[in-house]
Amino acid sequence: MSLIGVIADEWNVKTVEINHSGDDGFDLTNSDIEMERVTVIDPVEDGVNLSSSYLSITQSLIVDMTDREEQDDREIFDFEVDTGPTMLTIVQGASVDLRGYWDTSHDDLRISLRSRDMPAPYPPYARNLYAWKGRLEKGPAEVFSKSNRP
Repeated sequence: MSLIGVIADEWNVKTVEINHSGDDGFDLTNSDIEMERVTVIDPVEDGVNLSSSYLSITQSLIVDMTDREEQDDREIFDFEVDTGPTMLTIVQGASVDLRGYWDTSHDDLRISLRSRDMPAPYPPYARNLYAWKGRLEKGPAEVFSKSNRP
């Protein structure tokens, strides 16, 4: 599913659920969108692909990338910064369920996590299986890429 929204209130799409997509699960390009819930279950490629976009989630984010045996080049997040930074914000009080690879290896764009609730992927900048489920009690979570520079 792809949405393009230039300003945050341009769309009134509150919830999306993507199951077994043939490409990326949820894809935004040059957009600024707020949604209540995003659920992505086992797409063929990456879970959430944001390109120079801002996505804010107010209630629930679920990305499950663990159903397939083949895990090559399939990550929870794939961010691109062609025309500007990319950020996913999950607000305090929202629930999160992430399962899959967090890939910040040297040949991918660095994807950072800032959260007082969610643990950072470890070791940093390496392909890691990541799993965390819970409610953001202490504050929001921000997943972002600033640029493609090291």
